[in-house]
Amino acid sequence: MVGAEKSTSASAASALRLVTLLAERGSIRVTEAAHELEVSASTSYRLLALMCELGFAVQEPDRSYTPGPAFARLGLAQSAPETLRLIVRSHLERLASAVGETSHLMVREGVLVRFLVSAEGPGALKVASREGALLPAQRTSGGKVLLAELSPAELGGLYPEGELESLGGHIVSLDALSLELREVRRQRFAINIEESEQGIAAVGVALRHRSGQAVGALSVSVPTIRFRQERVAGLVDALHAVAKELEAKI
Repeated sequence: MVGAEKSTSASAASALRLVTLLAERGSIRVTEAAHELEVSASTSYRLLALMCELGFAVQEPDRSYTPGPAFARLGLAQSAPETLRLIVRSHLERLASAVGETSHLMVREGVLVRFLVSAEGPGALKVASREGALLPAQRTSGGKVLLAELSPAELGGLYPEGELESLGGHIVSLDALSLELREVRRQRFAINIEESEQGIAAVGVALRHRSGQAVGALSVSVPTIRFRQERVAGLVDALHAVAKELEAKI
């Protein structure tokens, strides 16, 4: 009886350690978990299968495991942005690898957007990470899709003067922004071509909670030297595919 109790305690400790590892790393594999927990690969696999069953992990197509919806439901992260960081990072890394360009997660903070996570694309010529940066929402593709979620009254409340400064000091009217956001809502994505920084273009889509509410935006940034209009549809499809995967987790 005592032996059984010890075995149960050890299994519980391993499971809790596995939760911590997922929270810290955002992604883990069977062999990696086995090494960290000092257990066999078969034991590691069983623990991860249990984590999936309980909603604490999800097995990805590449056979790695990432945090599941239970992380968000139980509030294991300190805040909503931290929850998003935890769940989204490994997906952005795969997106960056798949499309060959740097990908980002951002959230809106008033008239600004904060880049929570960036995953740099491969190759020497790429857009650098913007993780931690704050930029005017109306100048970024992700910021535009988040502004497009607002009602006319809410948008007007953000820009009470009715004018916005664009890159280079040009003044843009609120009416012009509203027209652009109407098109963003219709097509379900936004484009930024050298509006936030010269030499950079970006495509963004909304990241939604399973309730339908937008909780952030995903974007892909491309050096303008290789940005072509014919790439937009493929980038949008890739972004929507990742957003759909994540919707089940947040």
